[in-house]
Amino acid sequence: MHRLAAGYLALQAVLGVAWWAALLASPAIRSWFELMPERHSGLDAFFFADVVMFIGGSASSAIAIVRRWSTAPLLTAFTAGGTAYATLHLAGWVLLERSGAVGMVPMAAATVLTSAIAVWIRGEDGSADVVG
Repeated sequence: MHRLAAGYLALQAVLGVAWWAALLASPAIRSWFELMPERHSGLDAFFFADVVMFIGGSASSAIAIVRRWSTAPLLTAFTAGGTAYATLHLAGWVLLERSGAVGMVPMAAATVLTSAIAVWIRGEDGSADVVG
């Protein structure tokens, strides 16, 4: 199960890089996800957080899980929390502005799967028994 969880998180990191590369390379693809067609800054504002939280968090969580580092539950929870925050932010945007809805499907899936891994890995290493 560790390898499956780590494999998913590694794939998630790679797909995050591929998604940003596709946005930069293809105006057509970017148009599907654009939040404000007249201003790229709406979508671009997610770039730094995606690199740190989603891509970096997913990659570091995958490594930590495979190597059985004691920080694996914390790193995976960090990634899940950041992913959930971005997903909820986008959900609010979609509800208020009626744009960017295409991004909800992959973000919701990533949030659910990363959160499930975070809960599982926390229980797997016994840290669920720690109070505090």
